[in-house]
Amino acid sequence: QLYPVPERRGMATQVIWNGNTGGKKEMMMHAPLLHARLLPGAKEFTPQQNLMGETTALDGGASITANEKGHVSVVWHAAPARETGESSRLVWVRYSADDGGTFSAPASLNATQPGVCACCSLRAHLGSDDTLSVLYRAATAPNARGMYLITSKAGRSTLSKLDDWRVAMCPMSSASLMQGAQSLRAAWENDGQIVTGLMGATPATPQKIGTKSAKHPVLAQNTKGDTLIASVIGSGWSKAGRLHWDTLDAQGRVTDSGDGEKLPVWSYAATYTRPDGSFVILH
Repeated sequence: QLYPVPERRGMATQVIWNGNTGGKKEMMMHAPLLHARLLPGAKEFTPQQNLMGETTALDGGASITANEKGHVSVVWHAAPARETGESSRLVWVRYSADDGGTFSAPASLNATQPGVCACCSLRAHLGSDDTLSVLYRAATAPNARGMYLITSKAGRSTLSKLDDWRVAMCPMSSASLMQGAQSLRAAWENDGQIVTGLMGATPATPQKIGTKSAKHPVLAQNTKGDTLIASVIGSGWSKAGRLHWDTLDAQGRVTDSGDGEKLPVWSYAATYTRPDGSFVILH
């Protein structure tokens, strides 16, 4: 899976993806997290590099984020060296201050509270002031799968619990973070329904929206402050789902909802806004 960072003037386009192990089970613990970048004016990406370091058991999707200063953060969850199991998994980050040319060593962001849901992906955002925000699903106990927000700056991290979900399995979920007019908006799944909220200094009380059996929310916001949240209804393991969307006004009230066609298996939507304020959903 690819996580491109939109190209900024004079800066590289960054891409990360989970590498494969050739189908060898004994190598799954050492699957690579690969990074490459496309420099301005270049016709091909730089050679791929593995950013896993000593961490092991890469699973759910990682996230890459950058700001206008050319600072880049790559975030993923994995087990520390010589440890296994969800209860030992941590959220890791590597920073770059030179537009992805070099990266710091992996550092954990939730060492005080280990436990990450293995096959759920996380989402990161790097602010213009270098504040890193990470939305991830915890696994602090076999049946404790609530969402957490990590806020990290200058080597100090704060964890905020956003909700609780008591389910003794990995729900195979994904989440979204988007910079709004004043604060980040987040969207994730809880018990088959999409949840969204603003992530300020004190995260606002999240609200459930849309229909049941929804997964994999993606976000877009126009210049009017309207937000589109597209999701997938009824998807599962090797099971296709149907497109759904909800539109929120600047105050967070649902103003429109709709359903689309069936999506391919293992797929979900992407969305963006046009200059006229209208939304486009890719599926």
